[in-house]
Amino acid sequence: MDNLPNEVYHRIFDHLRRPEIQTCSLVCKRLNVVATQVYGKKLIIDNEKVQNAKIYLARDTANKYFKHGHLVRKLIFKSMTESMWINPQRTPSDISTVFLLDEFLSLLKYLPNIEEIDFTKSDDYTTYISYLRDASLQHIKKISGLQCKRYSCQNGSYKNYLSTCFRYRGTLTSLTLEYTKDTKGYIFHGVGVLDMLSQFKNLKKLVFNNSCSDNEIMFQIQAICPQLTELTFNSKYEGSLKAVDQKTEAVVKPNKNLQHLSIISLSLSIDYTKYLTSFIEDGLSTVNIQVTTTRLYDWVETVGIENGLKLMTKLGRLNDVNISFTRIYKTRKIYMFNTSKMTRWFQLVNAFKGSKKAFCDVTFCGSARMQNTFEYDTLNNQLSLVHGFDDAEDYDDKEPILLKFTLPDKSIATIGPEIINRLELRISSVWVDFNILNFLEYGFKNCINLQCLEVESYLVIQGCTEEKIGAIDDIQNNLNMVHFQSGAPTTDVLDMLYTYLPDIEYLIFGSADSNYTMRLDLTPFKSLKRCYFILQQDSMDKSASINFEYQDGKEKWYYYDGKSKEFSVVQDKLTFGYYCQSFTFLCNNNDIEFTVCSNSNYSLLNFNMDKLPDTCYHIPK
Repeated sequence: MDNLPNEVYHRIFDHLRRPEIQTCSLVCKRLNVVATQVYGKKLIIDNEKVQNAKIYLARDTANKYFKHGHLVRKLIFKSMTESMWINPQRTPSDISTVFLLDEFLSLLKYLPNIEEIDFTKSDDYTTYISYLRDASLQHIKKISGLQCKRYSCQNGSYKNYLSTCFRYRGTLTSLTLEYTKDTKGYIFHGVGVLDMLSQFKNLKKLVFNNSCSDNEIMFQIQAICPQLTELTFNSKYEGSLKAVDQKTEAVVKPNKNLQHLSIISLSLSIDYTKYLTSFIEDGLSTVNIQVTTTRLYDWVETVGIENGLKLMTKLGRLNDVNISFTRIYKTRKIYMFNTSKMTRWFQLVNAFKGSKKAFCDVTFCGSARMQNTFEYDTLNNQLSLVHGFDDAEDYDDKEPILLKFTLPDKSIATIGPEIINRLELRISSVWVDFNILNFLEYGFKNCINLQCLEVESYLVIQGCTEEKIGAIDDIQNNLNMVHFQSGAPTTDVLDMLYTYLPDIEYLIFGSADSNYTMRLDLTPFKSLKRCYFILQQDSMDKSASINFEYQDGKEKWYYYDGKSKEFSVVQDKLTFGYYCQSFTFLCNNNDIEFTVCSNSNYSLLNFNMDKLPDTCYHIPK
């Protein structure tokens, strides 16, 4: 460790939280120096620190108090502190918690290398943003001060933000622009808001939120800011996505410098779909597309499956890409049992996957907010897919819908279910009993390289981290731990585990809230090593009896009175009194390590067998 260069420590510390960096600074003198340099890059000034800073700024000892000020690159103002919650009489407008102009300017003199100032958590944003116009910041690259919900474009505070940014147009590399009916008419030094952008010569990153115009703003931005490397375009108007020169009617190619493109739009028209398809590979390395009010199948119906497949093929060739379709209101055109929907979905998946040799995680979900997502992360070489059951919003709480997984099996699926290493089902709890078996069976039968299968807040099946991953194409070796997160399994689910995963080594489950007499047969699991049972202690009466029945005819009985630190052995079953909960386990032998934990429902959901809580007790063999 002593021979590592400081650059390595800098890289390590950049990934640590601030309290952890402070701890590292206490290890030795060398780490103290590096930790101070990393920790000092960010300065957070809350109300209490404002009070301290005001005191030192008025003294001759200010140089000592701000001795590391030259290290600061990011300055954050934060109004809310714990002391404000304790004393609600303190308000942000208190003169002791707000810098005056001369104090603010004096503070900045001790922080000469600031590159970013963030006011988004400050209730004094309007005051401080006006102060900046009188400051002299030589290296400022980004000013974050806009929260539209808190500072309306109508009251002038946003204009102050823009004029301050214009003041530093020579050095700013990042800018957020709200284009509304109010800001559209702003004039700065004789030019409008859009033309103003041309004077930000070093601007590399632009977030443009359009809620005003239906004109070809995308084209105008590309023409005005040819130096942009990152553009986020959020528009409430589909027409603003057109990239056509109104004079020549020629299609405009993306700027050559543009590397990262994010588009947030209500829909994708056929024209813009074709436009993206034509130029998606021209220098772009990252593309993020969010379609916010159009579901996937409606988009395919509008642009045609051929155009949809062409776009997905081009997107799939990028290293980092995400495209999602969301519909937040209730309407449907295609019924959920129509298998053509899943055929279309897998066609798009195959185009998006292309020739990538990557594993894939697939999430099936259903809620009022339906979503379909296609994502590829080159860093982890992982495909992530989300498929929303868009008809599921019509279910009745009293009459649950049976979801039919119309998915291709491994013999006919061109995607190849063998690439799926993670399956997850997120659905309303009212559907679980009707759909979990169908979901499990599909995964066990078709996803031979499955390493994790999960039903949200109900069940997790995965390989154990401390064990070696099994051979490829062998699901029984890949999966050896089952965690029932909502209590005890139903008989049908347990039977399915017997059938497909007989070599399970670890079982984690608990008592159900409404079931106080439970009998679980563990004899089919021939390789079972450890069993963890959480006795949920949310009821008034916390007493319980736990019984073991073995194939050789022997029995063991234990009881727990809800108060002691252990489970006591009962020599004679007839001596049992009344216990609130009673559990019986049928076992092959007494070689299974059995641990009982007395805790809550929350502990069952977040149970980690590598970090057992204090309330866990081993049952003697």
